[in-house]
Amino acid sequence: MLRFGTYLRSLLDSREISISELSRISGVERTSLQKSITGNRMLARDAVEKLIWSLQLTPEESEKLRYYYDIFYIGEDKYKSREIIRKMLENLDFIHQGKIHSQKHNQKHDQEKDSLSGTFAANSLKFLEKESSFIVGSSNVHYLVQTIFQRELKRENAHVEVTMPANMEFLNEFLLYLYQESKARIDVSHIVAIHRRRKGKKLNLHSIESFANLLPVCLVSDGQYNPYYYYDDSVSVLYTDPFPYFMVTRDCVLCMDANGEKALLLNNKEYVCCYRKHFERLKNQCHALVNYNQGVFSSLEEYGKLYDPQNMYVCVNQPCFACECSDEEIRHLIRKDIDGWEQIADACVQWHSSLQKVERYHSLFKAEGVISFMEDGHIDDFPEIAYAIPEKVRLDILGRLIVSIEKDEHLMARMFNKEKISYPSFITLSTTMKTGVGIFTTSRYKKGAPPICIHVQEPDVSEAFYYFIQYLKAGELTCSKAETLEYLCEIRQIYTQRFANR
Repeated sequence: MLRFGTYLRSLLDSREISISELSRISGVERTSLQKSITGNRMLARDAVEKLIWSLQLTPEESEKLRYYYDIFYIGEDKYKSREIIRKMLENLDFIHQGKIHSQKHNQKHDQEKDSLSGTFAANSLKFLEKESSFIVGSSNVHYLVQTIFQRELKRENAHVEVTMPANMEFLNEFLLYLYQESKARIDVSHIVAIHRRRKGKKLNLHSIESFANLLPVCLVSDGQYNPYYYYDDSVSVLYTDPFPYFMVTRDCVLCMDANGEKALLLNNKEYVCCYRKHFERLKNQCHALVNYNQGVFSSLEEYGKLYDPQNMYVCVNQPCFACECSDEEIRHLIRKDIDGWEQIADACVQWHSSLQKVERYHSLFKAEGVISFMEDGHIDDFPEIAYAIPEKVRLDILGRLIVSIEKDEHLMARMFNKEKISYPSFITLSTTMKTGVGIFTTSRYKKGAPPICIHVQEPDVSEAFYYFIQYLKAGELTCSKAETLEYLCEIRQIYTQRFANR
């Protein structure tokens, strides 16, 4: 609270405004202002917004004041973890469309090629023929890493093992490029060290940052990228070992320094054998950061592992229209022209029935998801396995959803505020404190690719996502109940008229 009060006082002093004058122009009670500055009481959120308006704060000043306000209530670690997750979610859709990272990679790759000495660029493959070589310069090291990957790709059952930090941006971008743009088929095992919690019960931001850095590669790799982690609170290795990180293929080892600026290339079978055994021993002591599953059955099974009979928290593109259907309606939705439709229908009904038994189902959805359902009649939760719902039934289901939200009993559904957050349209996110985080791709993922489930059980990541959704359902990133209902009623009226005129 003192950080908020101290900063507010500095804003007043810089503008030569007294507490009494600020109270007069903002409408916030003078006593409340005085107590917030001295650290005896915190203002309400709407009062803070009045101060921002009345003091005519710059965007930077406004963000800083809100930051001090938020960290008082939820703690700095939770606030920062929330921002990490929000940024990650906002970037995922761009990554899915290939708009940011592939472009960034191509630009950076071109810049690095330009900055390389002509001798190194022309002779990079010759380094792979020498028994050992010492390479200096980040551009040269990055280029050599890419060259080693490209050479391995020419082999059958291509595989690379890596122990670089999760924040090695050049590696993440290159892997995104390989899997997304060039459609490379290569298995990558990646071990990262995560710092342990140091102070009490505060969240481990390093765990969350590592996951946020690696998740995009997980999503585009079709299960070929497998990250592992272990906990370590020692940094001494970075000072005692000149090459603490390495990557190994079947015929070479590249050892790197902590900054990716120096490397030692070893083309010796004995070294390769030694490092591969070392990697395997280390991996056996690690935890898998993500667990992949593909296909409808696997996704439904993983979804069941995240089941909480008291409270379910879900972020989705569409509202859970399936929750407004009966078991029989769900069964009739499943296409009968696909193999094993009866088993799939049984699994979907079982999944649907379990959701109906949840005491409180918290769903956060996008406005665009409502439109997509009304336009094509497809439910994202059943990718490629369900018939399109007829127009009249769509209106009926939308009406049931409106009634459920009005009652606010079993279902608490709110719409994302698209002015405040951009949520990726191709994933469903569900989390509990006990079972971890589930990220499920929908039919909008890669134009109908098989659904993927990524299940994460790392404690800090799970806790951070749980707190994030807790914040979402009651924060400024979502619309109020009244705003959500107003939008849904408006959409129902629009499509009632549109369908009637067809």
